[in-house]
Amino acid sequence: MKNHVLFLILLSFLTIIGCTPGESKKNKKIASYALGVRTGMTIKNEDIDMADFYEGIDDVMDGKDSSKYAYTEPEMREAIQKNRERRQIELESPEEKKIRAFFVESAKNPAIKVVSSEVHIQVLTEGKPTELKINPDSSVTISYQTANVDGKELDKLSQKSEIPLRDLPSCIRYALMYQKPGDKIKIFCVSHMFGAHAQTWGLKAPEVIVVDLNFIQAQESKDPRMRRR
Repeated sequence: MKNHVLFLILLSFLTIIGCTPGESKKNKKIASYALGVRTGMTIKNEDIDMADFYEGIDDVMDGKDSSKYAYTEPEMREAIQKNRERRQIELESPEEKKIRAFFVESAKNPAIKVVSSEVHIQVLTEGKPTELKINPDSSVTISYQTANVDGKELDKLSQKSEIPLRDLPSCIRYALMYQKPGDKIKIFCVSHMFGAHAQTWGLKAPEVIVVDLNFIQAQESKDPRMRRR
């Protein structure tokens, strides 16, 4: 059965690249190796049981109705997600474990707004309510200062006007999408979200970065499709 399965997989691959089983043995050998490499690259970081893996392939290749699979689609989807999350944690470096622990603890603070697993916001001062909609095409006037969690200053931007939101580091860009002019906030995020900016800081490993930001003003997009209706 396993040889039958592998033959069918190979046949599908050869069809995709425009070949047929009757073509040169060399071509078949290379294609077989390529299929093995691509499959291996797909699953090499997955923690899987090979017997169950082949059982799943057999069920598909035998034409078994999906309703008769060993598990339902939601069960399989959830199991894959949980397995990958567990595997990711196992492969984390000490620095990554430290970062994850920081954000897990931060999320417990009721004063923290969780934008994503790597971006948290604390509002220090709220600005006045506004109907202005912040979107990727907006421009903003801000000032900010970045530091690590130990308080070491890394970067500083004095007040600068009409910066296109899309030109800002993703950490700041994501945070501002959830704020309004007049807000003074702290942003907690991971250093890789600063892209080239972080390279100038001489960091040897990923770190949690703290941004003290003053959101002074915003200019609405000139594209009428992006304006609040």
